[in-house]
Amino acid sequence: MSKAGGIMGNPTTAGRVGDGLVEAIDALHIEIGCRQRKLLAYIAEYDKTGRWRHHGCKDMAEWLSGRLGITRWIARRWVGAAHALAALPRLAAALEAGTLCLDKVAELARFATLRPNDS
Repeated sequence: MSKAGGIMGNPTTAGRVGDGLVEAIDALHIEIGCRQRKLLAYIAEYDKTGRWRHHGCKDMAEWLSGRLGITRWIARRWVGAAHALAALPRLAAALEAGTLCLDKVAELARFATLRPNDS
């Protein structure tokens, strides 16, 4: 693949192909990121209540996995990211704006730290 015609197509025409489809995809991605940020906020809030114990689960990830039908591995990542984002406003904003997807945010949240000027 050449640089100009790589996986994203020709950069000069990529935005025009599909009569608004590219813009629709971008807009939906931003909306999904916004909703995923809300989902993570709800996950952190529900975890703090400990109500997942009433369902016989050993932790929030087990409850989330069963409730949403996702793997335990993904559920653990989401729970970890949900709690971490409260202290990582720039990472949370990147998810909400669609700049970063949930997969990347969940991984980055494992290692990111708040710098003094980020608050």
